This record gives sequence, C-alpha cells and structure tokens, in this order.
Amino acid sequence: MREQPVIHTWSGDTANDRLIPGSRSFWVDELGSRLVAFACAVILLLAIIAPREFARISWEKGHTLINDDPSGYVGLLSLCGLIALVALVAEAWSRRWGVAAALVAAAAFASGAWMAGSYWLGFPRADRLREGQEMLGRKVEVHFPLLLPVFTLAAVAGLVCALALVVHGWRRLNDG
Repeated sequence: MREQPVIHTWSGDTANDRLIPGSRSFWVDELGSRLVAFACAVILLLAIIAPREFARISWEKGHTLINDDPSGYVGLLSLCGLIALVALVAEAWSRRWGVAAALVAAAAFASGAWMAGSYWLGFPRADRLREGQEMLGRKVEVHFPLLLPVFTLAAVAGLVCALALVVHGWRRLNDG
C-alpha cells in the first residue's frame, strides 16, 4: 500500500514573527508593501540626480553630444517620488489618514508610471528622435536612457504596493 504524502505547514512562528512581533509575514501585513513602496519612491526621487548618460536621451554626431533637458520626464518622476514619499510617511504615521495618504501615494505612482511609460512608448513612434535631429541634422546617433525601464518598473511596483496599503488600511478601519 502506498503512503500518503506528508504536507508540512507553518506553525505561525515565522522569522518575521521573531524579528518583528505581531507581523504575520512579509506580505500579509502592510510591512512588506510599505518597505517596497518606500524603496520605489526613493528610486523615483533620485531620478533627477541619476547620471545623464543613463537617465536621459543623448544625441551624438561626431564629437558633439547633446543631452536631454533634466526638466523633462526625469524631473516629473522625481516630483512624483517626492509626493509618494511624503504620502507614505503620512500613511505610516497616521492611522486616521492612512487610507487617504495611501491613495495619494498610489496616484503619485500612477502618474509616474504613466509618464515613464508614455515617454518609453514615444521611441517606436520616433517622437524622441526629432528633437536631436533638429539641432544636429539627419545623421545623428541616439542613445536610449538605460534607467527608463527601472523607473517604469519602480513606479508600477510602487503603485501595486500603495494599492495594497489602501486595502490594508481599509481592512484596519473596518475591523475597528
């Protein structure tokens, strides 16, 4: 006769319970979502000081190199990161305004994801190529901003985590 497989379950005493009492796991409580959202907000906030070669479009012709203006998508992403960071601090600090602050953070992350995504989708349509061609002529080499996918993923991950914080806060309000 064949033996039945043994299924092992966690007893509830996980590593997070020993480190931080009262937390069930990294994602079940709002701790994991809050940490990832903070990290994403910091990544977006630091977009403005990222090296020009990695964060902005650059056009090159011969020995002439022109970089994109920092007040473009990078400045707006940093503004979204700042708004999200302030809202996440308010969400962590205040139980009363936690849901509203998480909604503000979600809106900031959503606008950052929309900006980075629309900027990224402008490359196949050649919208971003015309700017440098007007200054340097037709035969110009365009360098894609290497950190643009990182900023887009950080904004999307921050949006998901901020929405998870909204759900956690809503449950906390309904539980009393």
